Amino acid sequence: MTAARRSLAVAAAALTAASGVVAISGDADARKAGRRKGKVVRVERGHTTRLTPLACSMYYGSGACYGREIPVGTVATVVDEKGARAVVRVKDVTPQNDRCGNATGWSFNVDTVSGDVQAAGQMWLVIDLPLDRLRSMAGGTYQVPPGQAENAWAGFDVGSDGVADYIVTWHNCTEGGAPQQSGDPSFCMNYYEYRSGQYTRIHQDFVRSCG
Repeated sequence: MTAARRSLAVAAAALTAASGVVAISGDADARKAGRRKGKVVRVERGHTTRLTPLACSMYYGSGACYGREIPVGTVATVVDEKGARAVVRVKDVTPQNDRCGNATGWSFNVDTVSGDVQAAGQMWLVIDLPLDRLRSMAGGTYQVPPGQAENAWAGFDVGSDGVADYIVTWHNCTEGGAPQQSGDPSFCMNYYEYRSGQYTRIHQDFVRSCG
C-alpha cells in the first residue's frame, strides 16, 4: 500500500470506521423538503455555477489535502461539527511524493486570521462550498452515495437536519475516473451534492500514483 493510500485509509478509518452503500431514505427526503426557501435557492445556484470544491482534513493548525494542491496564501474557512470555526491563511505547503515523484497529497500549516483552530478534534478547511450554516459531520453519520463503490472521506450538512448536503469520497480509478481494479494505486477524490432527493457528483480530482 502506498503512503498516499495509507494516509487516506487511516484518515477514513478514523472518521467512518467503514465505507458502505445505502439508499437515501424517504425520511431523509422529507427532512430536506421541509427546509427553508433559502436552501432551495442555494441548490439551484449549484446547477449553474461550476464548483471546484476542496476539503482538507485539519487538526490544530496543520492539515492534509488530497486531490489537488492548496496554494500558499489561500484564505479559507475552517469548519467543525458545530459550524464555522475560523478563517485561516495557508502559510506553507509540502508535497507528499510517491517513489516516482508524483505528488499524491499535500501537508500544510496555517496562520489564523480570525477564530480558533487550536481546540482538539477533527476540523476541515473548505474551499468553494457554501459556508452559510455549513458544518462537518461525524464519521458514521453519513454514507457513500447509492450505487458508488467508493470510500467515505468527509460529509457536510447545511443546517442541522442530519442529512449530508455534501459528501466527499475516494476510490482507485483510471485517469478518466472509472473504477480501477488492476492494482494501480492512482485514485480519485469525488465531491457530491444533494439535489432533488439524490446525490449528484459536482467535481472529481484525479491523483496519479505509481505506488
